[in-house]
Amino acid sequence: TAVNADEHEMPNESHLVEKVESVRNDYDGLTFHIKLVDEIEPRWISSKIANLRYPQAVIAFWESHVEFA
Repeated sequence: TAVNADEHEMPNESHLVEKVESVRNDYDGLTFHIKLVDEIEPRWISSKIANLRYPQAVIAFWESHVEFA
């Protein structure tokens, strides 16, 4: 099971993103399911935090999942 992450238990900035697996829209807004390289399980990280800590991974996720016509 995934670990829910908030600002108090966030990985430090040396953690590298292996993959942004999915996104969900819940009562707090968008949340990304992110697998970090040195962790076994992915964790849910709010978009506000993910956009600041892992901007390139978030951009790559959207580029691979959204198609503009």
